[in-house]
Amino acid sequence: MNYVLRSRMYREELLRWSLIIALFCWAVVATAAAATTKSQILVIGVSDNESYLISEVNAAHEQKEVVAFLQKFLGRYYGFDEKTFGENISAAGDMMSEDLWAAKQPEIQKLATNLKIDPLSQTVSILSLDKIDEGKFEALVRLEIRRKLDVAKVDVRVSMKIEKRERNAQNVWPYELVEVSDAVL
Repeated sequence: MNYVLRSRMYREELLRWSLIIALFCWAVVATAAAATTKSQILVIGVSDNESYLISEVNAAHEQKEVVAFLQKFLGRYYGFDEKTFGENISAAGDMMSEDLWAAKQPEIQKLATNLKIDPLSQTVSILSLDKIDEGKFEALVRLEIRRKLDVAKVDVRVSMKIEKRERNAQNVWPYELVEVSDAVL
């Protein structure tokens, strides 16, 4: 045994295998640690006077967040032009449930095709946003549609239903839309 350790070739081989075993052990421990660690999304509120970590949601904060969520959705879903359509609809889609997104896709694809043929710009103004029932909201929006030199203003009533969900990287809001329907007035 003493001769084996004196041989340079055997010492290098022993060192190599020791290093491989140590790296393997490190990889197993690191993988186990990563698998057991749960990522957490922190919500930080910023006001004129301070920044603060939002750990508990009170009713006033929740109401403001719902209004901001719906305003953001309406702006993304109804406000676009041929250049920003994909980005805006994708952002609005991240705010929808999987089922709603699947149901809306044919309509969205048809609109995308029409935009390539007949470009337009559509801006949205939210005239009112009302809570109808728990999780159900109704908005009155005015769309200003510009096609070349034509400008048309259209009022649309949008009915929406939202449900709570966990925040994630795609949707930083704690809500998702499960129903959206609109009617031209």
